[in-house]
Amino acid sequence: FFMIYHQFLLKKRQKEEYFKAFLNNNFIGMTAFLGIFLSVIIKS
Repeated sequence: FFMIYHQFLLKKRQKEEYFKAFLNNNFIGMTAFLGIFLSVIIKS
C-alpha cells in the first residue's frame, strides 16, 4: 500500500511530496523488519 502511495506522491514532483515519501519509508522498513522478526520467532 505504501509503495503505491509513494508513486502518487512522487508524480507531483514537489519537494514537500518527496519529503513525505522519505518519511513514510520508516513504515516500510518497520513492516519488513517485523515480518522477518516474526518469521524467525515462529520458526524457532
